[in-house]
Amino acid sequence: MTSLESLFLLYKMPSTLYPYHLTGLNILILVIDNEGLPNSVTFDDDFLQPLKTLIFFMSSNVNLPPMSTNATKIVLKNGVSLGDFGECSKLTILELIAWEVKRDVNNWLEPCRLLKRLRFEKTSITHLYRILQGSSRIPSVRELSVKNSALSQFPFDLLLGFKSLEHLDLSNNHLQSIQFDDIQHLGTLKNLTHLNLSRNRFFTAGLNYFLLTEDLLALRELNISSNPMNGLCGLMKFVKDGKVLHITKIESLSLADAGVNELCFSGRYMPRLEYMDLKNNQIRELQIEELPSTEADHLVVELQGNPIYKAAFQKEDYELVQNKTTLSRWKNTTFHLESQFDCDCENAWFAKALREGLISVTGAVCPVGTMISLIPAKFLECTKTIKFGCTFRRAWIDGAVIANCNDASLNAIPIEDGLKELYIANNNIERIHIEELPDSLQLLDIRQNRVSRVEPEVAKTLFDNSRRLLLDDNPLLCDCENKYFITKLQEHKYQVEDYDNLTCAGVDLLINDVVPDDLCFVFPVHIVVPVTVAVALVILCFSLYRIYEHPIKVFLFIHGLCLYCIKEDDIDSDCHYDAFIAFSHHDHEFVAQELLPKLDPDYKICVHYRDWIVGEWIPNQVENSILHSRKTIIILSKDYVESTWGMFEFRMAHTNAVKEGRTRIIIVVLDDVIEREMAADLRHFVSNNTYLKWGDPWFWKKLYYALPHKSISKTKTEVPADENNRNNMDNLQMRTMMICEY
Repeated sequence: MTSLESLFLLYKMPSTLYPYHLTGLNILILVIDNEGLPNSVTFDDDFLQPLKTLIFFMSSNVNLPPMSTNATKIVLKNGVSLGDFGECSKLTILELIAWEVKRDVNNWLEPCRLLKRLRFEKTSITHLYRILQGSSRIPSVRELSVKNSALSQFPFDLLLGFKSLEHLDLSNNHLQSIQFDDIQHLGTLKNLTHLNLSRNRFFTAGLNYFLLTEDLLALRELNISSNPMNGLCGLMKFVKDGKVLHITKIESLSLADAGVNELCFSGRYMPRLEYMDLKNNQIRELQIEELPSTEADHLVVELQGNPIYKAAFQKEDYELVQNKTTLSRWKNTTFHLESQFDCDCENAWFAKALREGLISVTGAVCPVGTMISLIPAKFLECTKTIKFGCTFRRAWIDGAVIANCNDASLNAIPIEDGLKELYIANNNIERIHIEELPDSLQLLDIRQNRVSRVEPEVAKTLFDNSRRLLLDDNPLLCDCENKYFITKLQEHKYQVEDYDNLTCAGVDLLINDVVPDDLCFVFPVHIVVPVTVAVALVILCFSLYRIYEHPIKVFLFIHGLCLYCIKEDDIDSDCHYDAFIAFSHHDHEFVAQELLPKLDPDYKICVHYRDWIVGEWIPNQVENSILHSRKTIIILSKDYVESTWGMFEFRMAHTNAVKEGRTRIIIVVLDDVIEREMAADLRHFVSNNTYLKWGDPWFWKKLYYALPHKSISKTKTEVPADENNRNNMDNLQMRTMMICEY
């Protein structure tokens, strides 16, 4: 075991540690922890004496007798010293956490004459007295820490013997004041360079003596953050001679989270000050003149977490930092912020200096979230006015006005002095008036309005002064009356930022492609009259055709004339079926024995019991059958209107037909269902559309006509007459009709 360097002893049962247990070990680190009952582990006096090479010793939850050790660092937690400390002539670091010393022990630390760092946590003032009595005999201590001990007062008189003390940390206690006598005791610490009083309960009044003292001659770092010192600035203003915080050797000062509501350190002389921590206070304005006076090469000021919105930086300050030969405190100070500044005239010179890199400030942003140093000068506002539904912003750099009137439901362009840019898209403006175009206006965005024509005088003014325009999404008319404006548009197209998108209203023609001279073309009289008569005749014929379209088509179809006019091949080329028959299962016999024998030879018919895929979801099959069929034949009967699936098929087919804007449904009435109750949408459809009645002498001719008819083959073939002796020629034409190829 001679090679063992670290030993960790964890006790869970009663035991005693004797020196001979450790004899022969050359360990550097020893850790003892008791997880058993209190006082269940005991130690023989000087149990550590055999460990000549020991450097670090730590114990937890045990009571220790006097011990002799060569360790240089010892940590004692949650226990009691039962007697003197013991031999500790080489000890330099001692940490006591919730550690107690028996009442009858005096000068406990006297043997530890090389002790340099002494740290207490969770220690009562009683045990501080017991442990620190006789401190005059350990003058080597340079760092003393008494933290996390909930002390409401500290025995500063115990510090009289710490002649070499440099660092004193009393943070995270309940201290409320430092009295005059305490200041006198602190004043004896001529080597004290670091003092930490943070996270206590000091009010300004409780630190009056401390803040006014000039006895801390060596102090370089002072931390009094996280104390409710709301009255600090009031005290500084009250004391006229500037003696508050007048510490000549201070290099770092922390007043973070201390209730400071303004920078108020003017007149404080701190010639070596290099760092100030003022985070998380209530400071609202950045004032360089309110910082302490310093002769240091550079000062860093932390101001994150303050509601700063402006800087006391004007044109005179800008000229000073711009001139390399003049002195300015802004030049050797860096501010770190997390603040939203008002990006207005008041901060304009500050923003300009930032953009040009003349001052050092981080974390200064505008309300939009952009760093103030990145905001162009033209967007720094002097005033902001809201009227007519518009926001008018007057810029700092030239006093020009930028107006945002987008989506304001305006019928006219607003007029404003100094208007430079006007954004008025998506309104209801129909006309542009010449008085609405001041010479100062450099940009007009009038997209998405109702401007159709621009008068010649306005068109001329519109393009003056190299004014930039945006005009897209206006119904611009390309006619003779608007010729001057169209011509101006083409001549000044480089001023129109969306020129390539501009089109003529009602015509798929780009403005760029318009020939202005063609807009006012006049036809000769000898051509106008015949053309007018011809157009009138065409319109008359078309009107008659629209009125008697159905009878004409039936006539042409029956006699085999002009069938090319009524084919549907082109528009239904992606359909797999000519028709889908939707019927109630009670009408299966009618479909199978009457319809299909007549239709199957010449048409590709879809019926559910034959063409649907077994296992597929029924709604999907209904939808696919309708979408892939040129027509849907509804066998309307009493049973059909009572069928849930029947009504689903009708509504699906009707929805599809409405979407396409074409007649897709053929109603075949099988019985007296028309006189009976039926769904409102079905009743409405039947009432407003023609239907076929089974038993009508013309039933088959009407059905064949209603079904897809594309082109008739040149050669007609003969077929035998059907059982009802229908016209052979009609059947011949129907049966030779060509249907989709699959």
